[in-house]
Amino acid sequence: MSLSYDDQFCSGGECTAMYTRFSSPQVKVPMKFNGTSGVQVRSPSNPSDLMAYTSLSFYIQRDNRRKRQLGASSQFILYLGGQNDYGDYMGVAMKDGKLFWVYKLGDEETALQTDSEISSNRFDMIKLERILQFWRISYETSEVRGTVNEARREGMAKGDNVLLNLNPEDLVFYVGGYPSNFTPPVSIRYPNFKGSIELGTLNEEVISLYNLAQTFNLNTKADQPDRRYKSTQGVDNDSSYFDGSGYAKIKMPGTFSSVSRFDQEVRIASYNGILFFMQEKEKYLCLAIESGKFVLFIGLNNQQSIKVEHDNNQNQTSVSDGLQHQIQIIMVFSKKVKIYVRVDRKTILTTQQDLLRPSISEYYLGGVPVEILPEILRNRFPTGGSIKVCMRTVKALDKNLDLKREMTRGVSYGCSANLLVSRSVDFTGQGYMSLIPQNIPALRDDFMSGFGFQTQQQNALMFYYRTAEGNCQVSLKQGLVALKVFNTEVKSQMKYTDGNLHYVSFFIKNDQIKMDIDDQEKLQTRLSRRKRRQPREIKDGHVYLGGGPATDLGANLTGCVSNVFMYRKDANQQSVMNLQKHDVIVGAELNSCPREKPPQQIRLHKKEKPRQATSRIISKQRMQESCRLPREPAAVSNAQYFRGSHLSRLEYDNIPESFRMRSSFSMEVRSNSSHGLLFYVSNDWETTFMVLLLSKGRFVFMFEIKGKKLRIATKEKYNDGLWHTIFFSRDRHQGQLVIDGLRAQTRSISVTASLEVKAPFYVGSVPKGKARRIAQGTSTRFNGCIRNFQLDGKPVEPLSRAYNVTPCFEGSLEMGTFFSSAGGYIIIDEFFVLDKDYELMFEVRPRSLSGIFFHVGRKQSYYFSLYAEDGQVIVQLNNGAGEFSASVTPEQSLCNGQWHRIAVIKRKNVIQLDVDTESNYTVGPLYVPPMNSKQILYVGGIPDTVQIPMLSPIRRSFVGCVKNFLINQNSVQLNQPTSIQSGGISSGCPLL
Repeated sequence: MSLSYDDQFCSGGECTAMYTRFSSPQVKVPMKFNGTSGVQVRSPSNPSDLMAYTSLSFYIQRDNRRKRQLGASSQFILYLGGQNDYGDYMGVAMKDGKLFWVYKLGDEETALQTDSEISSNRFDMIKLERILQFWRISYETSEVRGTVNEARREGMAKGDNVLLNLNPEDLVFYVGGYPSNFTPPVSIRYPNFKGSIELGTLNEEVISLYNLAQTFNLNTKADQPDRRYKSTQGVDNDSSYFDGSGYAKIKMPGTFSSVSRFDQEVRIASYNGILFFMQEKEKYLCLAIESGKFVLFIGLNNQQSIKVEHDNNQNQTSVSDGLQHQIQIIMVFSKKVKIYVRVDRKTILTTQQDLLRPSISEYYLGGVPVEILPEILRNRFPTGGSIKVCMRTVKALDKNLDLKREMTRGVSYGCSANLLVSRSVDFTGQGYMSLIPQNIPALRDDFMSGFGFQTQQQNALMFYYRTAEGNCQVSLKQGLVALKVFNTEVKSQMKYTDGNLHYVSFFIKNDQIKMDIDDQEKLQTRLSRRKRRQPREIKDGHVYLGGGPATDLGANLTGCVSNVFMYRKDANQQSVMNLQKHDVIVGAELNSCPREKPPQQIRLHKKEKPRQATSRIISKQRMQESCRLPREPAAVSNAQYFRGSHLSRLEYDNIPESFRMRSSFSMEVRSNSSHGLLFYVSNDWETTFMVLLLSKGRFVFMFEIKGKKLRIATKEKYNDGLWHTIFFSRDRHQGQLVIDGLRAQTRSISVTASLEVKAPFYVGSVPKGKARRIAQGTSTRFNGCIRNFQLDGKPVEPLSRAYNVTPCFEGSLEMGTFFSSAGGYIIIDEFFVLDKDYELMFEVRPRSLSGIFFHVGRKQSYYFSLYAEDGQVIVQLNNGAGEFSASVTPEQSLCNGQWHRIAVIKRKNVIQLDVDTESNYTVGPLYVPPMNSKQILYVGGIPDTVQIPMLSPIRRSFVGCVKNFLINQNSVQLNQPTSIQSGGISSGCPLL
């Protein structure tokens, strides 16, 4: 629902009551406090994001009734921290009439105060910013004639701690006042505030006093808020902010004419989602964003659909840059309709279709309700495609529209550039981001940096900074954080690959290196003076996050990096880095990091009786639910996916006689990997061979005869995730390589002889130990998709053997392991001792309402199993003393296309099951003496040899995706080929 309040106020009580009823973070109006009142605002949804970086903005006006009694000039304003145990916190007060800001990090409290007093005749705008130990107050006052005065104060926290560690279980956010059972810290322990306050943003998310948890002595009828003047001039003030959770439903202002236009000016931060959508029965038009580029989806009759994208999508400029763009969708109707999409007055998409003028009453901007989306779009955008965007000057059919008068969700009014700042980037393991920081000290001269990270990857490069004097890098090595400067390395003692958010900061001064992780582990060593050799692909002055273009830097990251900080020479410039201002981004997406939470512990309340084993009663409504995602993902026709293993390949034994003198091969390839073997054949001694491979993203064709080698390599890189057609041929002593039919390269050698090789042809990889002569500097395994493998213009047939090759899915892949309907299971532990205590946690995105998540044991009297049956999640255990179980029926269906977090905790004869935010536990029969029997732990299914009667109703294997599998907080790799017992299991989770 949209509420209009820009130019007028409703009366005090009714106004506040209405907004309070909606409890919305989008309601931007002040609240009046009388010195006894206060509110508790709902706590931040992601308090860990405040750990390294905190930014709070609000408006404030003190009571204009001058009170001269003692203490009237010092009042409490707000507090964010623990309710029962202060711990770390931040607080704001009015002290001697001036704004007073206090922080406590660890054991030290630091304060900062403005020079000017809080105004009593107008609202002042306050912005509090902190990155690690550096903090700043920005204070704006508006004069009567509209001029704005801004003052700033900087400060630096005391002590060694730099992070704001807030306990989510005890966190409170009090504004204006506090309840009688709470005592603020001494530094802000003043009477409640008298005046008006309006909240603005917290870490670039809109917040509101009317998104409240409870109030204290609030009398809205007697205390009407002061009115805050809001300018309607300027890009920031007349824009609407879509926060990425909703949409705007627009009423059509008229009917379509022969030329119909839809206009809007936008500043987009999201890399994927829906900007514009209209629908008439089975027909629809959707302007969407994919990887920062515009694409059109058009639904025709009979459920047919087409996708229209730029002729060279790689050259289309990204619109997800936070900059202002004018977007026009123009439809010209005659016998057919011609559709144009223009960006900044340049046509980027055009198509002509056999469609009549639509007759619709509404369309959508910034997202779509999921239930309205056609199935093909719902598969691409399972949450409705909501985007984070600022939007203004919206027109439909040449008529101006006011979004305040339309039905909206997740939309507020006024959109500053700060709302579009990108502070996090999510990496897929195939990419990186580069930045060019300015005004950074030399590595030996007070260099300081830090960043947050979330991953379960054990080995990866996270940060790399090259300068003329040497380099600085931060990596994960077997789960440990390793900082290397020049040739000196300091490494953590603890592992940090549990999937939760951690923050590492490091400081170099006077030849000393200091590294701090989570304010818990602090390490220090002396810096050597030797430089390291620099990879050629790395540029001086560039910072690389999540990996890099050079292959010898280590594995690229699968996970998230956030709140990047680099100390600048000017003390007044300290701030978090805006990742929108990157130089290069490959295989990564901004603002898409998960909000992880630690696993819940077993909670036995003294007053509660243990719950008995839950019977499997499924409601009719639950049984009738269907899955949002199709059981089988959309697959590319005749394409196979190779998982980057020696055990993932195709073999062809039929080598025609003509191959000895000449051959002409072709195949289509799609990959993000920089290295990999695509085709190989050789003799027994591998002195004669032919090979096609990827090396540093370039295609390379080689063959060798009698010691003479021919090599052809492309200049361009093709590991861009797009399909490319490769023709590679040999005619006696001559070879040719052609990419996409455009770039032909020909070479020859001085030997004319036959190519004497022995079957088979290998595609995708070779057995371990083979192709030794080309293994140096490249990889004999390929990760990606191949289709239409042909020899001399005909498909290569028959296929002799296929090893762990699966269908190639359409669209991009997420991190995880996919279990198809072909069945199978993974063995992840052959020595699982059932009598021990365990905590198993993972995330799932099912495509079926029933299936086995994991199972241990082969006997009916001794087993441990977790499965879903018609959408209900059930854990069952028999420890030898009898069967007991716990179940949870999630409020949100497991099959809604979203990731769901499941945790199973076993402590002796107690089992607890957590599914998302819901929980249940059971106390079973008395614990029996341990048998120390070692069992096999299966994931995703069970073999036919396991006969457990209770699993017979849902014996079929799990269908869907699994990721972030932990056992006792240790990460488990599910995609090891030796543990997979089926061809229906593959690495990577399809989105469609």
